[in-house]
Amino acid sequence: YSVIQVLKIELLNPVKLKQVAVYECNTINPYSFAEVVNKVCLYYNKAYIMVENNAEGAVIVSQLWWEYENESLVNEGNKIAKLGVRATKKTKPIAVLLMKKFIEDGSLKINDYNTITQLTDFQDLGNAKFACKNMHDDLLAALWWACYIFAMNILDEYSLQKDNTFSSENDEDGWGILSDIESEEIDWDWLTRL
Repeated sequence: YSVIQVLKIELLNPVKLKQVAVYECNTINPYSFAEVVNKVCLYYNKAYIMVENNAEGAVIVSQLWWEYENESLVNEGNKIAKLGVRATKKTKPIAVLLMKKFIEDGSLKINDYNTITQLTDFQDLGNAKFACKNMHDDLLAALWWACYIFAMNILDEYSLQKDNTFSSENDEDGWGILSDIESEEIDWDWLTRL
């Protein structure tokens, strides 16, 4: 499945996240999915985008970076080969364990039934392998990469206001906050259709 998990940062210290949107489709091609990812990013105030660049993900990161010139794409490095995030025996366990920590300590509120269902079957298979045994785990993969941003020091440019809410020093809204700017040029109906 091609999956998007949108998380809103409610607090940065301590971390408080809320799942605010999920997109899941098993019939979309990678080029069309890259367009959906780009539009969702814009809809949620230029939200950070974490994309696993293994397999079909390489097409997504390439489209986001070169075709859409989306600066919200989080990259492991500054070389073309480092666009997006690579799932390795080092990065995946960090991402999975961070997601696990956030769920267990109440830092991440999950609202989607299908995501919760996949969590009930998710297992440590040993040797740095994690997966669902009886169903797909694509919703969880998108979720652990969304959590992985906290292991990358990406949010250092952001700070907390006196009321402990998340804000940017660059006078831009944080990722995952719904924009209140209306534009006649962009039709968002496709995003809210069932």
